[in-house]
Amino acid sequence: MSRSQHRPWFLATALAVLFPVILLAAVSQTAAEDVFRSKDHSYRAVTLAQGLDQPWGMAFLPRAQGILITEKSGRIRLYRGRLLPGVVRGGPKSVESGQGGLMDIALHPQFDDNGLVYFTYTGRGIGGVGTELARARFTGRDLKDLEVLFRADPKTRGGRHFGSRLVFDREGYLFMTYGDRGGRHDAQDLGVHQGGIFRFTADGEVPADNPFVNQPGARPEFYSYGHRNAQGAALHPETGVLWAHEHGPQGGDEVNVIRKGANYGWPKITYGEEYGGGKVSEHTALPGMEQPLLYPTIAKVLNNLGLVLLDSNELDEALTIFQRALEIDKQYYDQGHAYFAIRFNNLGRVYHEMGNFQEAKSALENALAIDERVFGPNHPNVATTLANLGRVLIDLDEIDSACSVLDRALSITENTFGPNHVYFANLLAYHGDLFRRREEMHKAKDLYERAIAIYDANYDVEHPRLIQIKDRLRSLKI
Repeated sequence: MSRSQHRPWFLATALAVLFPVILLAAVSQTAAEDVFRSKDHSYRAVTLAQGLDQPWGMAFLPRAQGILITEKSGRIRLYRGRLLPGVVRGGPKSVESGQGGLMDIALHPQFDDNGLVYFTYTGRGIGGVGTELARARFTGRDLKDLEVLFRADPKTRGGRHFGSRLVFDREGYLFMTYGDRGGRHDAQDLGVHQGGIFRFTADGEVPADNPFVNQPGARPEFYSYGHRNAQGAALHPETGVLWAHEHGPQGGDEVNVIRKGANYGWPKITYGEEYGGGKVSEHTALPGMEQPLLYPTIAKVLNNLGLVLLDSNELDEALTIFQRALEIDKQYYDQGHAYFAIRFNNLGRVYHEMGNFQEAKSALENALAIDERVFGPNHPNVATTLANLGRVLIDLDEIDSACSVLDRALSITENTFGPNHVYFANLLAYHGDLFRRREEMHKAKDLYERAIAIYDANYDVEHPRLIQIKDRLRSLKI
């Protein structure tokens, strides 16, 4: 991922909000809409406004009074049924510098009573620029009584890694994230503010129970440290604990559960690498440093890139990428790790598409052995690998073996997901391919028709796999 791709999603020119489909009745149907389907839910993205200049943060006003929106260039806009012309005046004076500018915005928990709005932004000072925290009172159209609550120190040159997200917790404390400003080793130094997540009272004071208040030489605002550039933060809806998403180096993004006084390791530990390749650190774990809850790793990123190339039929490139991912995993994991099942599975798929059926069979048999050892014989991962292996065996004319493998995959899938799931339909279609190869066309026809009926029941529009199955049904010579 290039540095430009590390810029957050909010550097867009339109404001779009995702709504679960069940809430759509409350949304104007005149807005431009797109429906997105995930495994568990469907969402509709509704464009509310256009013409924003790199929107960075949003604060939803109570009682449907609108949305306050910050633009990185320094303007504050108000959406109230439409994007109002002009700007909200009275906000902080920010400096747009690289990734920095006017950034996040948050409402005081008692906003209904006090009208207080909080901002993070890039400010200039001795030595360069850095992130600052301010608040002001919203009057309904403008801001007044602006006061600066905190200035990160020292100010430094460069335009990278300013953070910055604001989150109030359930006790009314305010969390603020701050990046390493490109000085990665500063993130391990509690004597400077770089690379930290800070905790304040609502008035910008340091809480007496902050973890480093009594540590000589440490900045008392720190709640946790060792962060590269946390730009996403939210409270867990059940526990109320702060979670943060952090931009890592290439392939090293993280989701962390933030713990009081904890060191998250950057740059001493990371699962990422330098841009263009090369190690940031020799370590992915060290004593006294937190492990991320989620991390993509460079091998995972490569794996996803390989899948894109495979779907685009760029087979040679996909094979090279999958092989590189496999070699990287060998540096970090025992070869019985579940990651290797994924890598071998994808290698099997690309070999199959290339017509290298024996190589595909070998790779998928390796994947199957790992899946069965790690997950047990009746896990859905096993069914997926069996399905891929069955398709290869059909092309190798190992029909009896293919039948046995696909029967087992079908049984696992039916027991796990039920007979009306699209996964089950996919297996029915593979069985149809098997009987077509046996020239038992009536059995193949029955299986294809059952698969089509399941797809029709699950999708409002024709899924690409459904189109493929229909084509195979039409090709039967009956």
